[in-house]
Amino acid sequence: MTLFNPLIDSLVKTLGGFDEKSKREDELARQKAEKILAEAKRLARAEMDTGAFAEGYYVKKLGRAKYEVRNDIPYAQYVEEGRRAGKRPPSEALRGWAERRGMLNGNTTRDRGTLYVLARAIGQRGIEGKHILERAKKNLNY
Repeated sequence: MTLFNPLIDSLVKTLGGFDEKSKREDELARQKAEKILAEAKRLARAEMDTGAFAEGYYVKKLGRAKYEVRNDIPYAQYVEEGRRAGKRPPSEALRGWAERRGMLNGNTTRDRGTLYVLARAIGQRGIEGKHILERAKKNLNY
């Protein structure tokens, strides 16, 4: 039984070392994700007209040393990746954006027409994505 004690001690030390290494790797991955998160929020605040999109970003842990920066705002996919031509977005989804730009005047019929024209233009031309997460990683050399 005494023969195995040094072997067991060695094994415990080795496994403990793996655990510490794993914790360090996890912490480094979390720090990297937090840096990407901060840069994505900075870029989003600079380019978007409300802070809601920027505040929608968060870090989600996927597993050991695996983190993902996400944004679950309903329109996040379109901001990030863009929208191809072909299908119009719902006109009412553009109301807030148009109001913030002074494009609506309170005349219900005219406002609906303005929103329809905006939606039609997006449907015909699409919109280019802002690729905020991709740019955040590039800015940080990740």
